[in-house]
Amino acid sequence: MAITKTKGDIGEAMVLADVLRRGYKAAIPLGEDWKYDLIVLRKNKLLRLQCKYSQMQSGIIFVRCRSANNWKAYSYTKDDFDWLAVYEPTLDKCYYLPSHMGDQVFI
Repeated sequence: MAITKTKGDIGEAMVLADVLRRGYKAAIPLGEDWKYDLIVLRKNKLLRLQCKYSQMQSGIIFVRCRSANNWKAYSYTKDDFDWLAVYEPTLDKCYYLPSHMGDQVFI
């Protein structure tokens, strides 16, 4: 398995565990061709989460909002998911950003 796929799987698993620890219900879409990784029930509303794994560099977490699937690259738009969920392994922490903030820089 490619290292980037493995990191992506770890990021998704850690976000799933974090969501469940927070007391929310979660579902995993069947198949690899979805534009999001998890479906979360929060306050009686279904939310689509795109999960990423990214390690901090110089105090900044850089997240690439794109994926490659079956040799095809895809850049996400704010309409593809509701929340971007990022697992950072150094701090062992998950961060959540609403998709409409995707054009901004976060420090």
